[in-house]
Amino acid sequence: MNKHKWFNCIGYLFLISIALLFGCKKDTVPGPDEHNTHPPINLKAFSITTVDSTTTSATISWTAAVDSSFIDSVRYSVYLDSNIVAARIKTRNYTFSNLTPNKKYDVTLKAYSNSNDSISTSSSFTTKDNYLKFASKILPGNSVVYGAAISPDGGYVFTYNNGLLDTLFAGDGKPGTQAFHVMKTDSLGNTIWTKRFTFYRTGIGFLIKVTSGGYLILGSNFMMKIDFDGNITWNNIFDIEGSTVLNSFIEAEDKSIIITGVHTSIPPSLLMISLNPNGNIKWQKTYDFNKQYLTVSDLAEIPAEKSVVVLGHNDNKFKLWKIDLSGNMVWENSFGDTLTDALPTHVQLSGNQLLVSGSSVEDYYLNQMKMYRLDLDGNVLNKVLISGLHFFARINWLELTSDGGYIVLGQILETGGFGYNTAYKFDSADKMQWGKLYSDFDYAKVIKQTADGGYILAPINSYTTEGLLIKTNQNGEY
Repeated sequence: MNKHKWFNCIGYLFLISIALLFGCKKDTVPGPDEHNTHPPINLKAFSITTVDSTTTSATISWTAAVDSSFIDSVRYSVYLDSNIVAARIKTRNYTFSNLTPNKKYDVTLKAYSNSNDSISTSSSFTTKDNYLKFASKILPGNSVVYGAAISPDGGYVFTYNNGLLDTLFAGDGKPGTQAFHVMKTDSLGNTIWTKRFTFYRTGIGFLIKVTSGGYLILGSNFMMKIDFDGNITWNNIFDIEGSTVLNSFIEAEDKSIIITGVHTSIPPSLLMISLNPNGNIKWQKTYDFNKQYLTVSDLAEIPAEKSVVVLGHNDNKFKLWKIDLSGNMVWENSFGDTLTDALPTHVQLSGNQLLVSGSSVEDYYLNQMKMYRLDLDGNVLNKVLISGLHFFARINWLELTSDGGYIVLGQILETGGFGYNTAYKFDSADKMQWGKLYSDFDYAKVIKQTADGGYILAPINSYTTEGLLIKTNQNGEY
């Protein structure tokens, strides 16, 4: 090839390149579905059909946004809380990971056709919480749990009475002997050990609290200490003239044990007993008020003031007595609605204030559960009414919670005999955060918060006589 022909070829190729560069129209550049030779298709409504979530992940599936013959022509983009996490995928399922437990997420799916038309659908899901939850049968039929505590190893310990078997047939053949049991379980509710104790005319052990080296148990006229394996360390049966009903105790900051109750003389009087850590009596006092009716329900320590406040009832109103750790009366105060506040149950020290639970008797003898918040001088700061009027309504337990609030366990009986338990969670400003009605059982006396923020109950169903152990999440669900 000569020189002139070579330059002519180069020039010809240059002209072809220029023609190709400037001769193509803009709309011939490939789009999102390049090289697609299918004709345009019509999208149709579609939906998310499956959400399978764990505590930290979730898998979703969805229907096709097109007829089956065109499935390969549709792509999907996945959005989680408005953020795109997958763009134009062909599959119709997707797994989210690294999620937060017990959190609600919003999902949007956008389907694209081969002509870049789109249609969307949305849904939501909530990841599972990471709380241990279970319900198991652990107690013999007709058993009633009176006390519960969280053991140092994260398990649970209960005091319970097995009905007539522990009252009429205590086992030693001596009339008047009564028995009760203490059961220790692990955190999953598996029984580790059970102990049975019998006493002569001393009633059952109905309160149990953790102390150094074991557990303290209070009965109607005795106190005992057992070690963490259920062996008796000491016991003290109080020989008090006349009839006595003990019903509450605390272990004070100085390690003394303060017990309260009622000496059922005529008229009745408030009884207090102080024990040293070995169970020996330091002092014992009665307080006479010359009232025909008196109840004593609970007490709480005010460590900064080296005193306790005792909750009770006389004069048809709630009553608080402040008594120092030597047994000297500091003050007494009545509060509540005249002639109606007849059923006080618990008092707790919350920061520098007192929380008091109880019920009132309203018109037609209907009951109303209520809470009071008071300062340390016994002045009412706030009152909260709970759950409306019922044939019978009682607060069985008041428990402070780790977030500065508290939970209330209620027992309700409606006209006609239908009963159930309720739980109400309040924040530190007495605002209700949630409420639960438990129709599976009707007799739970204690609720305790667990280390993970959930709760433990040991109720019975009086219709089936089943004794249960129930572990809930932080919202009272199981």
